[in-house]
Amino acid sequence: IVVTNDGNVTISNVTVKDELTNDEWTIASLAPEATQEYTATYVVKEADVLAGKVANTATATGTDPEGDDPIVVPGEIETPTETKNGHLTITKEITSTAPEAGYALGDTITYKIVVRNDGNVTISNITVKDELTNDEWTIASLAPGAAREFTAEHEVTEDDVRAGKVVNTATAKGSDPNGSDPIVVPGTIETEEIETKNSHLTVAKEVTSKPADGKAYDLNEEITYKITVTNDGNQTINNVKVKDDLTKDEWTIESIAPGESKEFTATYKVTEEDRKNGSVKNVATATGTDPENGDSVVVPGETDTPVKEYIPERIDDPDVPLVNPDNSWALMNLLAMIATVGTGLGMLITMFRKKKKNQSKTKSADQSEAQTDDSNEKKPPKTKLIGMALAVASVVIFFLTESLTSPMVVVDKWTILMAVILAANVALAFITRTKKSDNDENQKSTKETIA
Repeated sequence: IVVTNDGNVTISNVTVKDELTNDEWTIASLAPEATQEYTATYVVKEADVLAGKVANTATATGTDPEGDDPIVVPGEIETPTETKNGHLTITKEITSTAPEAGYALGDTITYKIVVRNDGNVTISNITVKDELTNDEWTIASLAPGAAREFTAEHEVTEDDVRAGKVVNTATAKGSDPNGSDPIVVPGTIETEEIETKNSHLTVAKEVTSKPADGKAYDLNEEITYKITVTNDGNQTINNVKVKDDLTKDEWTIESIAPGESKEFTATYKVTEEDRKNGSVKNVATATGTDPENGDSVVVPGETDTPVKEYIPERIDDPDVPLVNPDNSWALMNLLAMIATVGTGLGMLITMFRKKKKNQSKTKSADQSEAQTDDSNEKKPPKTKLIGMALAVASVVIFFLTESLTSPMVVVDKWTILMAVILAANVALAFITRTKKSDNDENQKSTKETIA
């Protein structure tokens, strides 16, 4: 600001004032043609921007030598300003930490939202909205350069898992001093640390009943099962069909959400076939589809319930094999074997006793006849050999078909065979005995004749 005395008298007590900055300076006296310089600074205000210019005027007052006011020509200047710019910028960042495998279904993602007025006019009545979380905040006014911070949270959904990412955008609206809408740069952030889609069902099965003896189920006892179907994946499974393979029960679940479980009950009566198998094996499984019509992975539920040991009770049971040491043994078969062996041993003892008796006899007048008889006795009769063979056969058959460590029954399918072998051996013993008596009688008669 330059003050010049362009008159022809000295001006005293000069006061210079800048109307815009309100600065003031004093000059004691200013001779004709003399000048004085001053500097003033001013910070451009929002109103200047709205006006499009800065108008500044400087003026002065003083007195001439006769005490009159001098004529003053004020100094004026207009400075143009930048164009009005109503502008908001929103930035968004994630402040939570993702797990190693990525955010899982139900995990929470936390966002920090910053709204900044990076324009040159105040924005009023600002409404900020997070499009993903539906949170809304209000700011009465935000001056140029000012900022406000907000926090929002989002729980990861099935849609996020299927998409493999979470996209979040925050935006705002408001008005500048002229009532115009500001330009808004929305804040968008994309989260790709999301776990892989997993359509998975697990079927668990357990026996909820108890056997009568507390140990194993008997024939016709009822077993009760609890079947639990759990969606342990991260996708809703639709049209779920649950089936119990043993009981043939089937159930339908319209849809089952992740983490949800459904329970069912099935009953089954123990059969003879189960007793032969030693246990009741039961499997329950399921099928279903995810929202994209993909098949879900299913882990079936299995149980293996012990039942009482199978013991055949009929002699015509077709399930008793030739060599079956694990079923039972028959008392009548044991007695038949003992009797058959006893009969065979009886014939064997008789044969050796007679041979020894003949060898101990002293030679007599009938020496030639005795030698003849002794020669005949050296070769055992065929009946005795067959009897001994039957005795051995009865022992072999018994131990092949019976198990003395298993439960006892009176008869079984082998009892008839053992009885036939015994009857054959008894018949051979009788035939042998009859022949021996005839031979003894003939020998006695011959000796009497010789005598």
